[in-house]
Amino acid sequence: MVERRDRPPWPDRCFVLELDALPGEVTADQLLALERRQQPVVGVVRGPCEGPALAAACAVQLLVAGPQATFRASGPSADLAVRRARDLVGRRVASYLTVRAVSATDAHTWGLVSRLSEEPEQLAEQLCELLATRSATAVSTILAQLGRHATADHLRSEVTSRALERPESQIPSR
Repeated sequence: MVERRDRPPWPDRCFVLELDALPGEVTADQLLALERRQQPVVGVVRGPCEGPALAAACAVQLLVAGPQATFRASGPSADLAVRRARDLVGRRVASYLTVRAVSATDAHTWGLVSRLSEEPEQLAEQLCELLATRSATAVSTILAQLGRHATADHLRSEVTSRALERPESQIPSR
């Protein structure tokens, strides 16, 4: 993982991580720290994204991939990568990542990649610029919910159950 240092004026609000050829291993604690950052993290993949890079790609809030990007769970971090991918794309698709490398187009179709771009670094920076214009509190609240890999159904049921737990006087009227 390479954190880009040549940043415009929004580095404290969002950052871009280049995930290609991530050296070494990544621990579950490192991935949790990446997921739980207060600022959004936009991952960029241009080429092969395997093992620890795939695990990290599953931990960032947004993932932008170039046309040559491929994704595969391999090596010592394969189990960690598959568990992370399973939360994002489901068991069957995550299992497929252990069989063969998946193209950027397929990864985007299946929901592993947020956006495809011929210039992934440029798009990632544009996304950071856009996120930096939003309320920091709103962005961090949304990321806290998404960081738990909650599905839409889970969020709906959680909101409903919280609303039911509140006294009626605290429920906002329309």
